[in-house]
Amino acid sequence: MLMRFIGRIIWVAIAFVISALVAAGVAGVIGLEQATRQVVGADGADADRWMKMFDQATALLPLLGGVTLLAPLALAVTGEVMRIRSFLYYLVGGGVTLAAGPVIKQGGLELFRTGALPATYLQVLAVAGFAAGTVYWLLAGRKA
Repeated sequence: MLMRFIGRIIWVAIAFVISALVAAGVAGVIGLEQATRQVVGADGADADRWMKMFDQATALLPLLGGVTLLAPLALAVTGEVMRIRSFLYYLVGGGVTLAAGPVIKQGGLELFRTGALPATYLQVLAVAGFAAGTVYWLLAGRKA
């Protein structure tokens, strides 16, 4: 019984790390595609637009720190403790918690209202959260 409990804790931690890596990969790929579309899709891609894209990307990096992982971690722990096995819980919860991380860290939506970061970044983070929630559910959530 104790070994099964310890094994479950280890597997949940591994599943969380794998889902976080999936989220980072999805956010990187989709985020790069969105940023490139904004720059190149405009009338003529000049150096100023490329620098603006670079500035936006570097502004987003601090938002993806530890605070962004706290909400998904709370979601996973709550799902395990409450024995929630619902696919929708992990799918929607993953998207909402990952997209809410930067908003919580900045203390509101002012960062996006002022145009410092485009709203498409929230969409990118939500999609990455959906992917992470799905992977976590496949690995560990189904047997919570």
